[in-house]
Amino acid sequence: MIGGLIESPREQQPVQLGVRLSKLRETLDGFDVSVECSAAEHQHLQEAAVACGVPVDRTVTLAFMIMGGIVAITGFMQTAYAGASTTTVGELMELDAIAACVIGGASLKGGRGTVLGTLLGALIMASLLNGMTLLAVAPELKLIVRGSVLVLAVLLDVRFKSR
Repeated sequence: MIGGLIESPREQQPVQLGVRLSKLRETLDGFDVSVECSAAEHQHLQEAAVACGVPVDRTVTLAFMIMGGIVAITGFMQTAYAGASTTTVGELMELDAIAACVIGGASLKGGRGTVLGTLLGALIMASLLNGMTLLAVAPELKLIVRGSVLVLAVLLDVRFKSR
């Protein structure tokens, strides 16, 4: 370093990483909006996306490809963890996913939730399942409790979000 004017490449790395993460976030935010408009249930939103220059078919295809990749990685991880796999692995996990989102504050009537809220909901559901496993609760009773938690979360969602 000469008089503090020239930075070494090692000192530039955090700055470069920050810039790259910022650009990645901008790209993902743009992609998020594109997917939201492209996959909209209302035809007028899709037409608006096309009018704004969003390649709707390409965006929807890319979103499905990304989800397929994520599911493949998850399958590999689950198989590596368990040492084997069957077609029923992950059965009824969608119940936990919905419950985590609703517990985390996402409304089933529409609107937005937060990632942090969803993570908190997932932590609650995972803790509940882990606690029941440690207490050697029967698998049937685990499903009943998880379903009851989901019903309770939905009832609270309807009760408090309607005001």
